[in-house]
Amino acid sequence: MAKMTLPPKETPTLGDNKAKLPPKAAPKLKGKAEEVAPEEALQKMDVEAMAEEELSDALRLFKERAERADQRFLDNTDTEYWVALCFQNRAQKDEWLEKSGLRDLGNKYLDGLAVAKKMGIVLEAPIPAMPRFGHDKKLQNLSPRLDEPYPTGKKAKPPRGA
Repeated sequence: MAKMTLPPKETPTLGDNKAKLPPKAAPKLKGKAEEVAPEEALQKMDVEAMAEEELSDALRLFKERAERADQRFLDNTDTEYWVALCFQNRAQKDEWLEKSGLRDLGNKYLDGLAVAKKMGIVLEAPIPAMPRFGHDKKLQNLSPRLDEPYPTGKKAKPPRGA
């Protein structure tokens, strides 16, 4: 099997600080070229390509996450999700609600999904995930309960959960 020659390994120099180091700590340069098998040489050269590919994948993942965050922001701040019907007077509105069979859903603000269901319309647009809001347990324990009288300086009660 043929041997390939790689350039000599260079140890980084410490510049002017080299003279101040003890003799054992001074960097040494190898003058001989290192001989390795071709498969090893290919493996060593592919490390850079692999590292670049990993960085490309990481960058792609960051960009995809940023795009999802942008879309989530647009979905959460979109205000164009409602429709208004306007009649000339209340009697017309009430008559329309009766004849359309939507009176039981309300008389002013109607749930669009309920109206669509009542009309037999299947909406294919996805229902957005609603954010979940938690509460801080420590803050909750510091707050007085609404169903208890406010403490008046008498004996303090220990916080709930303690």
